[in-house]
Amino acid sequence: MGDVSELNKRLLWGLTLLLYSGLIFWLSSLPLPEGSPVFPFAHGDKLWHFLEYLLFGLLAWKAFNPRDARGLGLALIIALAYAGSDELHQLFVPTRSASILDWGADSLGALGGLLLGRRL
Repeated sequence: MGDVSELNKRLLWGLTLLLYSGLIFWLSSLPLPEGSPVFPFAHGDKLWHFLEYLLFGLLAWKAFNPRDARGLGLALIIALAYAGSDELHQLFVPTRSASILDWGADSLGALGGLLLGRRL
């Protein structure tokens, strides 16, 4: 009985991760309004990227429930691949661009989320 309940929880977290991935894709599909966003410090958008993928990493932790380094590595690869695909996707959106620095901030956020999930 406990195995079914654990599977159901992981499926629910997986669905949540899938929906969050869709939200990221949709937001990345929106052209940026002229002159935005404005951040109070240089490269402030990297903080947004980090936080966006920190949540992605936490959701990936809950969905995949990695119990060893191999599982953690797989969840990280999935997060890094999705972040990379998101950057590539933005090449086709007016007023957007792909950036290796954005991908780096996404990657650090995803790793942070996975490690935070491990600590919790």
